Amino acid sequence: MLGQTRSAQLVVRRLRDDRGSSTVEAALWMPVLFAVIWLAAQLALWLVAQHAATATATTAVDQARLRGATTADGTAAGRRQLDTTGVLRQPSLQVTRSANTVTVTVTGSAPRILPIRLHVSATQTGPVERDTRPSGTISPAGTP
Repeated sequence: MLGQTRSAQLVVRRLRDDRGSSTVEAALWMPVLFAVIWLAAQLALWLVAQHAATATATTAVDQARLRGATTADGTAAGRRQLDTTGVLRQPSLQVTRSANTVTVTVTGSAPRILPIRLHVSATQTGPVERDTRPSGTISPAGTP
């Protein structure tokens, strides 16, 4: 009996010594929790910016690849898309058109919550539309 009483006293004494430990643990873990939340929010903003860059590049390629279109048409469509989304910071839009393909590259950076700069880049390529004859030969422009 005496042994059980002594062990019970030790348990009670240990419980008394743990008072305030949850407050200390909370004070230690709160900065970690806030850092994780801020990192998650920054990642979400980067993903939205990446999606905006990809959507802009796709829109510009779709416009610039039309028959009779120019790089200026693709650039104008891309600028309108960038103005609509407004997500990218310091955006850059480059449209290149050859006889067979159109390539658009959009670069910029994501909005910042944390003091880090996250770059965003998207490139889309598509074929230029052209008329072909059923035999597979290419007809001159404007000729059916």
